[in-house]
Amino acid sequence: MKYQAQKSYLFGMFVFNLVTAIVQNNDGCSSTTDKKTWIKRESFSWSMPENLIVGEWWTFDCRLNSNKVSATLWQKTNTNSSQRIPDGKYIKVSDKNMFLISGLKKSDGGRYYCNACGLEKFVGKIHMTGMFI
Repeated sequence: MKYQAQKSYLFGMFVFNLVTAIVQNNDGCSSTTDKKTWIKRESFSWSMPENLIVGEWWTFDCRLNSNKVSATLWQKTNTNSSQRIPDGKYIKVSDKNMFLISGLKKSDGGRYYCNACGLEKFVGKIHMTGMFI
């Protein structure tokens, strides 16, 4: 197998490498060449505080290698799933595909995911502590 190309795409804490390989078979009677492409996922370390206090803020990194693709932020709890849409006040886009939630409330607790190009990536779990307003 001979590697022809490898292109990396950054999706938050995961790096996806699109690998294209040329596979050659020469059995003495015939020769075939086949082109294979697959995705290889590599991760790197990332951490988030276990608990956040009501009123604090948090940024979710949904950046991609391509500026042409937009990501969406989703919150999932035990009972439902909802898209968190930036409103410019409470939820802001601080940079392309970087979502900032300020003034966290009890209702902000849950698991958060980024979604882009049909791929979903877990970006953190918020557990709210402190006085609930």
